[in-house]
Amino acid sequence: MPKWLACTLLGLVTVAFIGAVWFFSFHQRASEERVTRVVYAKYGRAGAPIRCVAQNGNHSTFHCLSPRFGDDPSCLPVDVDAFGNISVPGEVATCE
Repeated sequence: MPKWLACTLLGLVTVAFIGAVWFFSFHQRASEERVTRVVYAKYGRAGAPIRCVAQNGNHSTFHCLSPRFGDDPSCLPVDVDAFGNISVPGEVATCE
């Protein structure tokens, strides 16, 4: 194998690895507005307002707060996967 081809392949593998680390660990997966809209779509617009707040830098975990989820400090934990799919559970948890 020629030396230039080996260097090119090593460079491509390095760039692909860095891109994968960025994609799965650092890029913003969803906005607070988008997650709030999905939660409203599941629970309806009628009732107390819902406020969703990102819990980490890449926006993969949100806590949605609202009196409609129960007594304080109950909230709805929402997860966003690496591809932007939002998972809204049916049960309420105690969030810190």
